[in-house]
This record gives sequence, structure tokens and C-alpha cells, in this order.
Amino acid sequence: MVRLLLLPVLAIWSLSCQKSGATDPDLINYVHAVSDEAAKRGYDISRELDQLNIIFDDLDGLRIGSSKGNTIKIDTEAWEYLSERKRVVLLAHEIGHAVLKRGHTNTTLRNGECKSIMSDNMAQCAANVQSDLWYQYYLDELFNENVRDPKWYRVPHLAEVSARIPVMETVVKNNFFMDTVKLDDSRDFEISLNYNGQGRIYNPLLRWNGLLLDYKSGKLKLINLLNDYSYLSPDFYKVKIAESTHYHFKLVKIGGFVWLYLNDILLHQFAYEPRQVIPPGAGRSDHNFMTASFYNDAECILKIDYLELNAK
Repeated sequence: MVRLLLLPVLAIWSLSCQKSGATDPDLINYVHAVSDEAAKRGYDISRELDQLNIIFDDLDGLRIGSSKGNTIKIDTEAWEYLSERKRVVLLAHEIGHAVLKRGHTNTTLRNGECKSIMSDNMAQCAANVQSDLWYQYYLDELFNENVRDPKWYRVPHLAEVSARIPVMETVVKNNFFMDTVKLDDSRDFEISLNYNGQGRIYNPLLRWNGLLLDYKSGKLKLINLLNDYSYLSPDFYKVKIAESTHYHFKLVKIGGFVWLYLNDILLHQFAYEPRQVIPPGAGRSDHNFMTASFYNDAECILKIDYLELNAK
């Protein structure tokens, strides 16, 4: 008799523990990816995820994801334009709201990058996630918002440079210049562009490894030429400059990282990986070459040096 009475009770308990949410089949693998990352860090969120409805929808405005109650919505159209890793990060952001109960935070690291993918400006924060180091850091921070800045995150100490080996130096005055230089990307180097005077600049100015330094309509812009595989958003950085302004743009590659400066102000730091822009067989690739062209009514100095650092 007791056994028969227990059966309905056990059945009710069992049903109450079963999955009550529903996930769109095209989103399941990305949800599992977030769950796996949580497990690597000692968190089991699988039961909470089973209670969520994670679906596609047409969201209003510029939103590409939303979380309300037990429902996560992903914008159908925006999803098609995201890389695989950015899809995981988008789901991680919304799961951060729904499961981890985290709100938005717009705190930045000392060089201006997002401290967390829980920022309300996902487009800017997702720019770094193609880098494995940034990707792992952001997931660490998602599950532990008190995590410290990663050890690899530092400004290069150029005082450590023991020698500079010139690759090229070109001074351009009131003229058009174009050159292509092969760079050994296994070495450390610095590309420096100094512009001084009043005049028009013909773009592009600098092009290297999928990055384009461009001047147009009174703005100096750092543009990413690779929309899918990118550390930078398409127009990562813009600064208004007068045509009479002196400016110094500097790109420093040391080890596995690149630092970008404008007038000695650090714009951005990102992990370096050679990226193919020119189709194979075209004779060159942007990860091995630096190209520059400018037309101006003043003086422009372009320098490239290989760097040798003191042994540590």
C-alpha cells in the first residue's frame, strides 16, 4: 500500500525536475558552449539553463539580444552576421543576466577596453573576443566579476629596447608616395608616421595586418578591413583633427601583442595573429607587408624599425 502511494509522489517529483524551458535548435550548441565554460570554472548552470526559453525574435532598435524573466531572445537578422565566437559571447551576456543575475557594467580597464562582456555596449566589447586571451579573460570575469586584470595585460616598456634596426625611413614633402615593405612578423617592430603641416591627406595612410589608418572628413579613423575575423569593430577609433594638426601615429608589436598610439596616447591593445587579407596567389599578404600612401601639402615622415629588447 505504501509503495503504491509513493509512486504518484515520485512521479510528481520527477516531473517537477524535468526541463521546463525550450531552446531553439540553432542555439543549442552555443548554449552548451557557455555551460561548458561555466563547468571549466567550477559552476554547474545546466539546471538553470533547462528552465529558460532561449529563442529567436525580431528585436526593436539596435538590440541584438534581450533577457527578461525566464526568456532570452536573440535578434534573428543580427545573428546571421556574427562570427561563431561572437555568438557564444552574445549568449554568455544574456545568460549572465538570466542565470547569474548580473546587471550591465560599463567599467573599463586602464587602456580603455571593456572590463566585462556585461557592458551594455556589446559591439565594442565583442571586438576583442577573437583573441583567445581576451576571450578566456572575459569568460573568467563573467563567472567571477572580482577577477584581476590578466597578467599579459600591460603597456610595453620601450625602455627595454636595447637596439633599433632601421627597415626604412621616408620623408615626403608635397608629394605622393606609395611603397610596400615586407615585414618579418616573427620579430618585434615599430611603425611610426609623423605628419606636420597644413594640407590635404590622401588616404589610405597606413595599411597593415587588416588595419587601415584613414583620414576623411576631418577625422582620423582606425578601420578594420576584416569584418568577420576582427579584434576591432569596423570603425574602432575616430578622432577629430584639423588639417593643420601635427599628429604622430605609432604601432608597436612586441611578442604576441600590438599597441596603437596617437600622439603618445594609447588607443588600443590587442593580441597579434597574422590575418590573411589578400587572396592566396595574389603575390603578397597584409600580415607580411606594410603599405602606405599619402598626398599632402606639408611634411610626412614614415619610419619602420625592428626592435631588440633587453634579455629578461
